[in-house]
Amino acid sequence: MSSFSGGQIEMLVDAYWNLHAVQCPNDGVKIQARLYSQLAGYLLVLGCPRCGTKAQVTHYSDPRRAAFRKWSQTEGETLALDHQRGKNVNCPVCQARVKHRIVGQLIHIYECPRCGNQHDVLSLDQAFEEVPSSRPIPNPSETYEQRMNNEHASNRRIAQIA
Repeated sequence: MSSFSGGQIEMLVDAYWNLHAVQCPNDGVKIQARLYSQLAGYLLVLGCPRCGTKAQVTHYSDPRRAAFRKWSQTEGETLALDHQRGKNVNCPVCQARVKHRIVGQLIHIYECPRCGNQHDVLSLDQAFEEVPSSRPIPNPSETYEQRMNNEHASNRRIAQIA
């Protein structure tokens, strides 16, 4: 059983993450690829069913690992906005497809399975919609005294009605 060369592995790994379709550089047959998510990254197993050439790549042995960096705040926000607009979102660092998941209906998490970046967004619009309030939202230009006077007046009206 033989292994792919370093240059072939780089080409195959890039093709997998960008296209999810990989062909053997030796004979052109579609390579069988299996991705295993792990706590600290991934394990990608590639193998040609015809010639038997194989490779295993992890987050730590990824040929592009030296170029991995953290997303900037702007990049993370752009990913979230593009996803909300219905676009397919690719990582700005490694070009892999970014995964999206929701935790507790309020937190949107955008993750890159290849380089390990993550951006979390708290959906405040949904939080305010789901938590009804009997109090009006304060006017930011009101002073504290004005707010208290308005609240007392509101309480007096409620007492008169009751």
